Amino acid sequence: MRYILVVFVSSLAAQSLNISPQAPSVSQGKTITFTSTQPVTWSLAGAGSLVAVGNTTVTYLAPTSVIPQGVAAGCQTTPSDSVFNTRIDNLPLEAHSAQWTGAMTNPTPLSIQPDWGVNIVDGSTPMQQESFLYTPQNNGSYPRTDLATRKEEAGSFQTDLVAGSSDKQAIYVDPRSCTFYETYKQYMSPRVSGAKTLTATSGVTYTSSSYALPSGGTSASNLYFFPTMLRASELYQGYIPHAFKFTYSLAGIRGGTPYWPANSILGCAAAACPNSPPYGARFRLKASYDISHFSANAQVILRALQQYGMFLGDVGTGGAVLYADTDTTEDPAIIAAFGEIYNAKLLMSSFEAVDESSFIVSTKSMQVNPANPYQAPANSAVLTATPSTGPSISLPIALQAPVAATVPTLFVVAGTPSYTLPNFGGGQLAWKLVSGAGGITGGGVFYPPAASTTISSAVLQATPCGSNTPFFVHVTILPASPDGAIRIDAGSNTGTKSPGKTWLPDVGYEGAQDVLRTTDYPKWQNQTDPDINVYQSFHYLHGGDLTYSLGIPNGNYNVRMMFGVPYNGVKCTAPCTYNPNAAISPWGPYNLVVNGTVVAPNYDPGAATNHTYGTPTDIWFLTSVTNNQIVLSIRGNRSDSAPGLPIILPMLSGIEIVPVANQ
Repeated sequence: MRYILVVFVSSLAAQSLNISPQAPSVSQGKTITFTSTQPVTWSLAGAGSLVAVGNTTVTYLAPTSVIPQGVAAGCQTTPSDSVFNTRIDNLPLEAHSAQWTGAMTNPTPLSIQPDWGVNIVDGSTPMQQESFLYTPQNNGSYPRTDLATRKEEAGSFQTDLVAGSSDKQAIYVDPRSCTFYETYKQYMSPRVSGAKTLTATSGVTYTSSSYALPSGGTSASNLYFFPTMLRASELYQGYIPHAFKFTYSLAGIRGGTPYWPANSILGCAAAACPNSPPYGARFRLKASYDISHFSANAQVILRALQQYGMFLGDVGTGGAVLYADTDTTEDPAIIAAFGEIYNAKLLMSSFEAVDESSFIVSTKSMQVNPANPYQAPANSAVLTATPSTGPSISLPIALQAPVAATVPTLFVVAGTPSYTLPNFGGGQLAWKLVSGAGGITGGGVFYPPAASTTISSAVLQATPCGSNTPFFVHVTILPASPDGAIRIDAGSNTGTKSPGKTWLPDVGYEGAQDVLRTTDYPKWQNQTDPDINVYQSFHYLHGGDLTYSLGIPNGNYNVRMMFGVPYNGVKCTAPCTYNPNAAISPWGPYNLVVNGTVVAPNYDPGAATNHTYGTPTDIWFLTSVTNNQIVLSIRGNRSDSAPGLPIILPMLSGIEIVPVANQ
């Protein structure tokens, strides 16, 4: 709807026209008042209405209901009408589409890679003054969560100076203000470069209501990571309303001339890669590609690739790789969908590049031109002030909606009296049980079944006050053993049994690029150990930290972590030993963390066995649970003092959590 008030101006001073606020944002159903430095004609294109119109002031009333686009951690990741959240299935082809895809011939198929998660911060989180090597224009105060709980690519206790280097990406979100912080290669300790003391290689901060594109970021293209990551919550809602960002090998990226919204000139030299696309090129999966035979989760991802596509955003080592939040690793069905897509062997020949030139309002803004003839951007509202003489000013208004800020998955043991779902943003949420076992109060207190003999599930729904956009939480309810213990075989998809004990399959974990080995060769030592089948299967990560989080009854527990260095392809005549200081040994040392506290620093799982392969070893902790949750982490410990050594791979064979009263 368009409202126009014509104001006749005779001989007012020819002062420059300015409108405030210059970066407007308003929540659904709320108002915001604008002021101009001279009389103007106000007009509005898009959602909402103008009220209390004057010649130098106007009040904008937002629509009563706004359906947000890309959301995570209780926030919209960018304005709904940004280029990241706008569909491209109706856009014409980019003139160089065939040339570009023809040059992107890496044989590795499209994959989805969960590499790091999101750190939720608040007023209690310490802030640190950051000084960046590549992006000094973004220096400032950034949150730094404790290393014992931080989610960071390659692991929070591991230096970026490991062999082959490590990107060490991290994302922090403050849901109270919807401020986002991204860092690349956070240093374990400050480094001196010339006259500067540096804390990280690069960083950037932005808010959910800002349309500004960064002049420098944490990826080679300067495009943000957070708005383009795949998250578990999106698969649970059944649709993904935003584009992805992907990496590709350097030969497939032409430097020198970036495409909006990217602004980096990095890439392969144009003379060497004349037919490759630049950073910012946007591709969509061809509409002719049949997705009907894929699982529901895989279809959601592939449909998003057809409708929203993916931006060429960073350099990699092979074919196209999409980024996912590590919260996706908590659900085996999601990981299975990633495997489906990889096994479909999608190459760039199944994609086509689109022409986004009609979307551009400014190369410094992510706002999509609402007058483009192909796709109306979601929740677009543009206020224009036109003076009697001189150019007009148009301002996009970032419309905001309440978003639930909680966890997408929960693992809780049957018999836990209650579990209160977190509410990171503090806004009012209305909860209900959609399906499955247990019950929940309207305030978010979940009551698991009193007992269970098998793994069961439930689906919860949280709806913010005044919103029509629900958030779904998938709950896995775990059975406890008759003695009240929880036992997990970390190397099993099905669980196992040992004398007098039942072990659950590997559940309740979050990690990056995880690998499950259900067996190892040759056979391990101590074959008479009653739990040997648990030991000689194991779970390890190619990077990052391995964290298990379970809802359990309050009380005191003895916690057993089960280790043993696997052969994992090493050929030797058992029993044989390994050199823990050799460059080929990635199994420790670890910092073992229980409920945010390092309980075993620099733990070497092979020390107790003289570093003999395939030999069981345990470590026990006594811990007290007071908030119905236990969190266990295995975190590789590689400091700056050991540069050039390989990254440490977190590894675990099993977990046993036994109530003290039952021992």
